[in-house]
Amino acid sequence: MRTTLLAFVAVAVMQAQAGAVDVPLNVREADGVARVGNPVNSGIPLPRGAVTEAGALRLMDARGRVVPASIEPRSRWIEDGSLQWVTVHFVADLEAGGTLRYRLITSGDAAPPNPIDIREENGAITVTTGPARFVIPTDRLAPFGQVYMRGDLSRDFAETDAVLSKPASVVLTARPGESRVVPRPDRPGEFRSELVRIGYPLTQTAAVQSVLVEERGPGRAVVALKGTFSTPEAESLDFTARLYFYGGSPLAQMTFSVINRQMDSMARFVGIERLAVEIPLKGARRARVALSREGKSFETALGKKPLSLIQTAHDRMRITASDGRVTEGAKSDGWVQVRSRVASLIAGTRWFWQVYPMGLAVRPDGTLALELKPSGTDRVDLYTAGAKTHFLFFHFAAPRRVQPAAVAAGTTHPLVAAPSPDWYCQETRVMGDLFSDNPELYDTRYRDLVSRFQNQIDRCLNRLISNRPRPGWKVDEYGWLNFGSGLHHYSYVRENARESWWDGNYYDFPHAVILNYLRTGDLVNLTTAEEAGLHLADLDICHSFPGRPERAGSPRSGPVVGHFRNYARGQNYEGHDSFTFYKNESLYELYYLTGERWYREVGLMSSDFAMAFWGKGALRNLAHGIWGVLSAYRDTHEPKYLDRARFFVDRWGKPWQDANQGSFKDQQWMYGLVFEAYDKYYRLTGDKGTAEYLVKALDALIREFWRPEGGTGGLDGINLIGYGLGYEYTGDEEYLRKGLVLLERLSRPGAEGDRVKTFAQNFRASPYFLKYLTAGYRR
Repeated sequence: MRTTLLAFVAVAVMQAQAGAVDVPLNVREADGVARVGNPVNSGIPLPRGAVTEAGALRLMDARGRVVPASIEPRSRWIEDGSLQWVTVHFVADLEAGGTLRYRLITSGDAAPPNPIDIREENGAITVTTGPARFVIPTDRLAPFGQVYMRGDLSRDFAETDAVLSKPASVVLTARPGESRVVPRPDRPGEFRSELVRIGYPLTQTAAVQSVLVEERGPGRAVVALKGTFSTPEAESLDFTARLYFYGGSPLAQMTFSVINRQMDSMARFVGIERLAVEIPLKGARRARVALSREGKSFETALGKKPLSLIQTAHDRMRITASDGRVTEGAKSDGWVQVRSRVASLIAGTRWFWQVYPMGLAVRPDGTLALELKPSGTDRVDLYTAGAKTHFLFFHFAAPRRVQPAAVAAGTTHPLVAAPSPDWYCQETRVMGDLFSDNPELYDTRYRDLVSRFQNQIDRCLNRLISNRPRPGWKVDEYGWLNFGSGLHHYSYVRENARESWWDGNYYDFPHAVILNYLRTGDLVNLTTAEEAGLHLADLDICHSFPGRPERAGSPRSGPVVGHFRNYARGQNYEGHDSFTFYKNESLYELYYLTGERWYREVGLMSSDFAMAFWGKGALRNLAHGIWGVLSAYRDTHEPKYLDRARFFVDRWGKPWQDANQGSFKDQQWMYGLVFEAYDKYYRLTGDKGTAEYLVKALDALIREFWRPEGGTGGLDGINLIGYGLGYEYTGDEEYLRKGLVLLERLSRPGAEGDRVKTFAQNFRASPYFLKYLTAGYRR
């Protein structure tokens, strides 16, 4: 096999000429719930050179009318600065099982009027959306000082339109604590946490330190509040709260992150006893209350005692009515409605039963509480550098009957405006040479193989999702800190997960799932990526490091049950200064797909960690480091990130190979990670020397590991992309033939891929090999 390049192939990117863009978008209702005023927040890619500014774009409905949507720029092409990703934000009504059709187009028509008015004065931000006015205090986390409702949009608001009896509040009751790691007497060689000290519960004050209006309409406005919880006695938690308001809508959404970064030791924690958002509604005496129970609405009258619903496990919840009657069930969708004489308030959270313990409560005075961590349930210990994010909503309306499920579904099961997989992939090339699962794209000789490969990806992902309850195991994959990670051994226990660190979104599992979403359009993939990506942003990356601020953004190596302990040396509490567990690509991608800034903020923090540390170690570390800084370079276009990637390639990767005759002399499956990283660097820089080193490594892999029966010893998908690249770079068809052997092995039922770790290993890069099987492919 040739080990020198016969030719260098220019990066083949389909370019759309600057001019007209017309992207069909479909919004499908797939959960069997009619939708009323549901937000749609979706990322749309654009080809290079097609659109320079978001102001040139319009969203049109099926009748050709301009929709009052926000169209926000999220990323730009490095080559020419044209828009690469935008997000669209608007509200829609949709019948159960129905589909709405839109088009995103370039147009010189006048932009729609902005129904959102934002004013910043007198220590508050006032957001008027048309039917509603929200007053947001800027000194404390309220989140609403007052809410006003009107039915007649032609008149101004009056004090008689106010619907809250007093300002809303966010309540944190917590106690500081510290623990240490000690051997487990019942499990030799393993360890558990032992409490060193724990303070008294203290109710804490949330002070806002910064306020920023991030978006101003017409479809959506965003107000970001950042600050700290505190007590005179002890350090506590920081917070980031983003409030989302929609033009013409009485709905407010909120993403709320609490972050532990005030403490001076990784062994210290904030023990959360209660975390809640309270909204006091006017005129609520003898109000009617509806709760979600088993997918249906449970309605009752509010009496002289509180009413509550507590989700205590993923399959167990308890309702206590105002008259003291207790009923039990399995699951709640996480919403509650209070109908008073003055207004209707529907509120709730996403992933309610999945992140138990959670709760809903209504007091006799009409105060609705979203219990993000209910009192009376097991304390949640959020250790230093950890975070937790919740997605909330609040819908205000006149006291007439409003179907709560139709409103709540907009947050609990969000709608997506999606282009075709072809547009996500080969028609825009925003993800490089990624091709959709459209069978017409592929040479007839390979269509069956491509279909079997796709079926294998889908089977593996479905097994991952269906296995989450883990019946008969000591732990499951649900809960306040567990959900969004993965468990894959029956012996795992809460205090020591043995080798479960390998399944904590390792190799950027959500990135692999995002690729499958883009290729197929199957929304199960997008939802799964959001669930895993939120865990990655909150818990798999350190948000601080006591005494070493430059280590913020370092990866966690803790087990996916204990979360905060390093897996080695007796489960120490620490971050990791190597790149073994490093990953962040999916965080940028989720920002582009949803417009949620929390993902990008954590992604940049993670990328900056790699600017401060050279995380040497196994071969995978080289690849992880290159990916981590190139993600930030593509997002920010700041040269420092590309320079850091160049450092990793030229001062780490190439010398390693020079010392080993082109080989890395490491585990064979790790080569595939470097193939992917080298190619990404080559396509950004045009550095032909890196392409040559990739082929050297591929030849060494074959020389040292290829087996007569085919393959290189397991994890066939992880190395697959290297064989395609070898064929593309050199024209040697032997590389292609070997790649086809691996693809055939990978596509067999029963092949590895149904663990979080092996799914990411096998499917984060292997879909890129399909380019070489497309009809008419030419180098």
